Amino acid sequence: MPVNPDLFKAFAALRRLRTEGVAQLAKHAERSRHEAGSWLFRRGQQSTQALFLLHGIVQIEDEHGRPLAELRGSSASANDAFGTESPQTTSARCISDVLCLRIDASLLEITLSWDQSSGVEVAEIGGFGDRDWIFRLLQTRTMQQLPSPHLQALFMAMQPFDVCAGTRIVEQGAHGDYFYVIDEGECRVLYERGSDLEPELLARFTG
Repeated sequence: MPVNPDLFKAFAALRRLRTEGVAQLAKHAERSRHEAGSWLFRRGQQSTQALFLLHGIVQIEDEHGRPLAELRGSSASANDAFGTESPQTTSARCISDVLCLRIDASLLEITLSWDQSSGVEVAEIGGFGDRDWIFRLLQTRTMQQLPSPHLQALFMAMQPFDVCAGTRIVEQGAHGDYFYVIDEGECRVLYERGSDLEPELLARFTG
């Protein structure tokens, strides 16, 4: 369930987003509650999410547990995302009960880049109607290793391509020339074992 986009108004970086960017982030963001004394993250942990502090007090600590900073919800110190380093170089402990806004870090980075730097709306990408495929693709390991400008160029180069049932998209043994993403429908991966044998089903991919 998407969070209320009005929550974004508490954070300077998110307030600058245009309507489409806000809607896309709100659709995939979530709120999380944490009790006093619990850890939001520990040093050395891998991270895929950006945190925004909505309410409460969070203490940032070094490897020895010494306090480095204190974040308070709705204060200037909590205006920016935190916890985006991977692996984490610090730890974050809840001093009070805490309410956080969590957003996928890759989706946040690329949305901010498109919206604020290039002037490109997410709605303009590739002519697709439903942009959920962007979020799904950003979850893959390969895409998370690419810097934001490269991701932007990749998505902007994509175009919708309708394929009739039964059509072969990729031929076994042929040179690859395109990168495909299944937005809707199902594809089967078959291994041709010879003219006298039935193809072997290796995998199914769905959009």
